Amino acid sequence: MAGASPATAATTWTLEQIPQRICVNPEFGHPGAYFIGSISGSWSTTITTGLRDLPDGSYSLGSSVLPPGAHENPPGSKIINVFAGVHIAPAPAGSSALSVSWTFLLRAEPQC
Repeated sequence: MAGASPATAATTWTLEQIPQRICVNPEFGHPGAYFIGSISGSWSTTITTGLRDLPDGSYSLGSSVLPPGAHENPPGSKIINVFAGVHIAPAPAGSSALSVSWTFLLRAEPQC
């Protein structure tokens, strides 16, 4: 997962790192998976989230939108406030798409 920070200095937030993995059936893919995230800090504009760098044929099923606000995680834990649904397309067993670990990047950006 990748973190981001907004351009506005008055607003400070972080997309927390939460390592995630998914196993995919080569015949069916994984049509209804999701990834989670935790944004902490404060923000004065809406934050939109989404997935990028998905394998060919895969697509996002939608993700969280956070209105202006604030959220702080307790020490040593992360409270989930971002959900991103995804459809992972099937790929032949042994293909490079399945033999390497995919990196799905959850992004969060301030909305103008």
